[in-house]
Amino acid sequence: MTRDPNILVKDLMYLIQHRPPRAGYAPKTAADAPKWDKDRPMMLAIDFDGTIVEDAFPEIGKLRPEAKAFINKVRERGYKWILWTVRSGDYLKKALEFLKENDLMPDSVNHNLPWFIVHGGDESPKVYADYYIDDKSSGGLKWPEI
Repeated sequence: MTRDPNILVKDLMYLIQHRPPRAGYAPKTAADAPKWDKDRPMMLAIDFDGTIVEDAFPEIGKLRPEAKAFINKVRERGYKWILWTVRSGDYLKKALEFLKENDLMPDSVNHNLPWFIVHGGDESPKVYADYYIDDKSSGGLKWPEI
């Protein structure tokens, strides 16, 4: 499911807080979803504080231009990105408002994409992605070539 970049922040917050039941959100069967190995898009889980923005928690830091450029390339290629953050409640709402203002809305927030749930069965608490981009990763923040 591709999220409209104009989706309201309150709607995303509602989805985050009211995940189950999944009816109407994800394909009902694996036959309705992209194939696991060949038809699925590349998926990236990207951290917020220290990665998309300079670390200023609990405030919102300055947007990193290389992060915006990277996310725009992700979108151009048809890849999906998941906001992967420890922020919650009002702190998460402020982050989502910031992303919306900067035209950087994610496809999901701390939550697997719907087709993964269909293929993987029950939803795992671990977000599945091909790449995880986080300033706290081993070796620090390195934006991959795309």
